[in-house]
Amino acid sequence: MHPDMLQAVTETLPAAPVDGPAGHGTVLVGYRAVEELARFAIDPRWTVHVPGHPDEVRRVIRSAVGRGERAFVHLSGESNAEPHGLTEGFELVREGLDGVVLAVGATLDPVLRATAGLDLAVLYAATVRPFDEVALRTAVLAAADADVVLVEPG
Repeated sequence: MHPDMLQAVTETLPAAPVDGPAGHGTVLVGYRAVEELARFAIDPRWTVHVPGHPDEVRRVIRSAVGRGERAFVHLSGESNAEPHGLTEGFELVREGLDGVVLAVGATLDPVLRATAGLDLAVLYAATVRPFDEVALRTAVLAAADADVVLVEPG
Protein backbone atom coordinates (compact mmCIF):
# COMPACT_ATOMS: atom_id res chain seq x y z
CA MET A 1 0.00 0.00 0.00
CA HIS A 2 1.13 3.51 -0.67
CA PRO A 3 2.12 4.62 2.87
CA ASP A 4 0.74 8.14 2.43
CA MET A 5 -2.75 6.75 1.71
CA LEU A 6 -2.82 4.86 5.03
CA GLN A 7 -1.34 7.81 6.89
CA ALA A 8 -4.09 10.03 5.46
CA VAL A 9 -6.72 7.69 6.92
CA THR A 10 -5.13 7.50 10.35
CA GLU A 11 -4.66 11.27 10.52
CA THR A 12 -8.15 12.12 9.33
CA LEU A 13 -10.55 9.76 11.06
CA PRO A 14 -9.94 11.05 14.62
CA ALA A 15 -9.81 14.67 13.46
CA ALA A 16 -12.92 14.62 11.28
CA PRO A 17 -15.57 17.14 12.37
CA VAL A 18 -18.72 15.72 13.91
CA ASP A 19 -21.22 18.36 12.92
CA GLY A 20 -23.25 16.66 10.20
CA PRO A 21 -27.03 16.40 10.16
CA ALA A 22 -27.02 13.00 11.84
CA GLY A 23 -24.36 14.07 14.32
CA HIS A 24 -21.92 11.49 13.04
CA GLY A 25 -20.99 9.55 9.95
CA THR A 26 -20.19 5.93 9.43
CA VAL A 27 -16.96 5.57 7.51
CA LEU A 28 -15.57 2.17 6.64
CA VAL A 29 -12.17 1.90 5.00
CA GLY A 30 -11.11 -1.05 2.90
CA TYR A 31 -7.73 -1.76 1.38
CA ARG A 32 -7.87 -3.76 -1.84
CA ALA A 33 -11.20 -5.07 -0.56
CA VAL A 34 -12.74 -5.72 -3.96
CA GLU A 35 -15.55 -7.91 -2.58
CA GLU A 36 -16.53 -5.25 -0.05
CA LEU A 37 -16.32 -2.55 -2.71
CA ALA A 38 -18.75 -4.50 -4.87
CA ARG A 39 -21.09 -5.04 -1.92
CA PHE A 40 -21.24 -1.37 -0.95
CA ALA A 41 -21.45 -0.23 -4.58
CA ILE A 42 -24.84 -1.92 -5.00
CA ASP A 43 -26.33 -0.59 -1.75
CA PRO A 44 -27.94 2.82 -2.41
CA ARG A 45 -27.67 3.75 1.28
CA TRP A 46 -23.88 4.04 1.02
CA THR A 47 -21.63 6.54 -0.72
CA VAL A 48 -18.57 4.85 -2.23
CA HIS A 49 -15.30 6.73 -2.55
CA VAL A 50 -12.17 5.51 -4.33
CA PRO A 51 -9.71 8.35 -3.74
CA GLY A 52 -6.53 8.36 -5.79
CA HIS A 53 -4.36 10.60 -3.60
CA PRO A 54 -3.84 11.07 0.16
CA ASP A 55 -5.33 14.60 0.03
CA GLU A 56 -8.46 13.13 -1.53
CA VAL A 57 -8.63 10.51 1.24
CA ARG A 58 -8.66 13.28 3.84
CA ARG A 59 -11.24 15.28 1.90
CA VAL A 60 -13.73 12.44 1.38
CA ILE A 61 -13.50 11.24 4.99
CA ARG A 62 -14.03 14.74 6.40
CA SER A 63 -16.91 15.32 4.01
CA ALA A 64 -18.60 12.00 4.82
CA VAL A 65 -18.31 12.45 8.57
CA GLY A 66 -19.34 16.09 8.38
CA ARG A 67 -22.48 15.22 6.44
CA GLY A 68 -23.30 12.25 8.63
CA GLU A 69 -23.36 9.86 5.70
CA ARG A 70 -22.56 6.21 5.38
CA ALA A 71 -19.39 5.97 3.34
CA PHE A 72 -17.13 3.20 2.18
CA VAL A 73 -13.63 4.43 1.29
CA HIS A 74 -11.73 1.98 -0.90
CA LEU A 75 -7.93 2.40 -0.94
CA SER A 76 -5.72 0.88 -3.58
CA GLY A 77 -2.03 0.20 -3.26
CA GLU A 78 -1.10 3.14 -5.49
CA SER A 79 -1.49 6.91 -5.55
CA ASN A 80 -1.75 9.53 -8.29
CA ALA A 81 1.03 12.15 -8.31
CA GLU A 82 -1.44 15.02 -7.78
CA PRO A 83 -4.82 15.31 -6.03
CA HIS A 84 -7.94 16.36 -7.85
CA GLY A 85 -10.50 18.75 -6.45
CA LEU A 86 -13.79 16.89 -6.50
CA THR A 87 -15.28 14.85 -3.69
CA GLU A 88 -18.34 14.05 -5.78
CA GLY A 89 -18.96 13.76 -9.48
CA PHE A 90 -16.60 13.10 -12.33
CA GLU A 91 -13.95 15.60 -13.38
CA LEU A 92 -13.10 16.11 -17.04
CA VAL A 93 -9.30 15.86 -17.06
CA ARG A 94 -8.79 15.83 -20.82
CA GLU A 95 -11.12 16.44 -23.75
CA GLY A 96 -11.21 14.11 -26.74
CA LEU A 97 -13.40 12.99 -29.62
CA ASP A 98 -12.58 9.31 -30.17
CA GLY A 99 -14.19 7.96 -27.00
CA VAL A 100 -14.27 8.33 -23.24
CA VAL A 101 -12.14 6.72 -20.55
CA LEU A 102 -13.39 6.89 -16.97
CA ALA A 103 -10.41 6.52 -14.62
CA VAL A 104 -11.29 5.66 -11.02
CA GLY A 105 -9.01 6.54 -8.12
CA ALA A 106 -5.31 5.80 -8.49
CA THR A 107 -5.75 4.59 -12.07
CA LEU A 108 -5.74 8.17 -13.40
CA ASP A 109 -1.97 8.58 -13.83
CA PRO A 110 -1.56 5.24 -15.67
CA VAL A 111 -4.60 6.03 -17.84
CA LEU A 112 -3.17 9.42 -18.79
CA ARG A 113 0.17 7.79 -19.68
CA ALA A 114 -1.49 4.99 -21.66
CA THR A 115 -3.74 7.35 -23.63
CA ALA A 116 -1.15 10.07 -24.30
CA GLY A 117 -1.35 11.11 -27.93
CA LEU A 118 -4.83 9.61 -28.38
CA ASP A 119 -7.86 11.81 -28.94
CA LEU A 120 -9.77 10.41 -25.95
CA ALA A 121 -11.71 12.25 -23.28
CA VAL A 122 -10.55 11.25 -19.80
CA LEU A 123 -12.86 11.58 -16.81
CA TYR A 124 -11.68 11.11 -13.24
CA ALA A 125 -13.80 9.75 -10.40
CA ALA A 126 -12.89 9.68 -6.72
CA THR A 127 -16.54 8.94 -5.86
CA VAL A 128 -18.35 6.19 -7.75
CA ARG A 129 -21.58 6.08 -5.80
CA PRO A 130 -23.58 8.12 -6.40
CA PHE A 131 -22.63 7.62 -10.03
CA ASP A 132 -22.31 10.86 -11.99
CA GLU A 133 -24.31 9.84 -15.04
CA VAL A 134 -24.67 13.47 -16.18
CA ALA A 135 -20.90 13.98 -16.50
CA LEU A 136 -20.47 10.66 -18.29
CA ARG A 137 -23.38 11.36 -20.65
CA THR A 138 -22.01 14.87 -21.36
CA ALA A 139 -18.57 13.50 -22.25
CA VAL A 140 -20.06 10.79 -24.47
CA LEU A 141 -22.29 13.29 -26.30
CA ALA A 142 -19.30 15.61 -26.85
CA ALA A 143 -17.25 12.80 -28.41
CA ALA A 144 -17.62 11.72 -32.02
CA ASP A 145 -17.49 8.09 -30.86
CA ALA A 146 -19.59 6.82 -27.96
CA ASP A 147 -17.17 4.12 -26.81
CA VAL A 148 -16.59 4.16 -23.04
CA VAL A 149 -13.85 2.36 -21.15
CA LEU A 150 -13.92 2.07 -17.35
CA VAL A 151 -10.57 1.65 -15.59
CA GLU A 152 -10.74 0.93 -11.88
CA PRO A 153 -8.39 -0.40 -9.21
CA GLY A 154 -8.72 -4.09 -8.42
